[in-house]
Amino acid sequence: MARLNHTMRRGAVYVWRRRLPAGHPSYKGKYVQISLRTKELSTAEVLGPLVNTAFNDIIKRV
Repeated sequence: MARLNHTMRRGAVYVWRRRLPAGHPSYKGKYVQISLRTKELSTAEVLGPLVNTAFNDIIKRV
């Protein structure tokens, strides 16, 4: 299986999971998890980086 940043297979589908930055005390140990709604690795390889880029953009704005 290919290594994908923050993307893993849970059960039958791929999900993207990322820990929230520790900049705020209420974020400590919290995660954001988004289902990529696919069973196919090739689709997860495309969707994972898109979700990761969008998350990074949102965090930079906050």
